[in-house]
Amino acid sequence: MHFRGVCFFLFGGKAVICAWEAQFRRNPITFFPPLFMQQRPYQYLVFLQYLGLRYRGWQKQAGQKTVQGQLERVIRFVLGHEEFTVLGAGRTDSGVSAAEGAFALHSAEQIHPESFLQGVNAMLPADILLLRCQEVPLTFNIIQDVEQKEYRYYFRLGAKPAPLESAYQGYFAEDLALEALQAAALLFEGTHDFRCFCPRQKTSASYVRTIFQSRIVALEPTEKGNFNGYYQVRGTGFLMHQVRMMLGALLAVGRGEKRAEDLKAALQTEKKEPFAAAVPAHGLVLHRLHFRGL
Repeated sequence: MHFRGVCFFLFGGKAVICAWEAQFRRNPITFFPPLFMQQRPYQYLVFLQYLGLRYRGWQKQAGQKTVQGQLERVIRFVLGHEEFTVLGAGRTDSGVSAAEGAFALHSAEQIHPESFLQGVNAMLPADILLLRCQEVPLTFNIIQDVEQKEYRYYFRLGAKPAPLESAYQGYFAEDLALEALQAAALLFEGTHDFRCFCPRQKTSASYVRTIFQSRIVALEPTEKGNFNGYYQVRGTGFLMHQVRMMLGALLAVGRGEKRAEDLKAALQTEKKEPFAAAVPAHGLVLHRLHFRGL
């Protein structure tokens, strides 16, 4: 029976169906843990790096090239069976890259991490690379055990970048007030309501997120009107497009279109009105994940 039918049969009611189905799709291992422990009793934490330019994000989608889809195709061949499940620590959007992302691999059979890495990397395309693999207990939860996520958005201001660099850097031609950007970035630190920093259509049980670090970092000496560096933000978790909209807000302050006081007010309002447009996806990189107990 289809999962939706099972929910309806056992619990009834559309709201209950949606809630339970959403929980199942987020993490089926925690939804039916005894079943998964019995059928796929081995869990591995795998770290990977990928360039997101050619992919429609992390999550597998019918008819679309995604990072998860590429991984599952290769893993199926290397393991020689389909008794495995791949669960990501999060979902990056189309065009977003990862310097060190992670996923959990649940398998019906035990694997040798080094042999697994070698076999999968030999068949993956050049823009996806597995970095390391370790066995973890079944109590480990790839989503709930993420303590912190760090993103970096690479960008240039002023002088136009070389074409080869533009593939993974945002570019904004304006001569912006860099000091204003740096000062405004600090306003995001702390625990705030970020409902104005996600798409209007995005709904969430809570828009509150904690940001531990928010700063503008230069990669080389900054000349007047020119900047080459990245926006670094580290927190417990992020809403859809949140990091890109946070940088969009900082650029609006740098242009003088918004004031720092406006940004402060946006973090306190109960109205769900986007504060600024999101910057393009290709400059964003999931830099690192920190897991509880690892």
